[in-house]
Amino acid sequence: MKIRNGFVSNSSSSSFVIFGTETTLEKIDFNNLKDKEKYLAFGQYMEYGREIIELTQEMIDYIKENKDCFDNMDYIKSIFYEGESWASPINLENLPKDCKMWSGETSNGGSYSVDDLKEFYVDEEAEW
Repeated sequence: MKIRNGFVSNSSSSSFVIFGTETTLEKIDFNNLKDKEKYLAFGQYMEYGREIIELTQEMIDYIKENKDCFDNMDYIKSIFYEGESWASPINLENLPKDCKMWSGETSNGGSYSVDDLKEFYVDEEAEW
């Protein structure tokens, strides 16, 4: 029997595990991030999974200006994210008490900029 110890990925999707805490747009503060922490948003379901967006200040500002287009987003302050190149080992004993785990599959085609957010969420012509 073969046992897979890693994540499965192909050209259209990849698996992920995220440890972090839920947050809101109003609580996002890039000035107080510790090493390896990032703000993520779960976006819409795309071709092969739910979109996970690594947020920047520019993206947050755009989302706030167009809130009605981003109603279904969930925001996370990520402590650990396996599935992208910035993953690192984590000691589960050191996680905050309110820390949760999310796992699943995400589409590799997604939003990496404000232009992508505009195209996938705001533009009426988007096919997602």
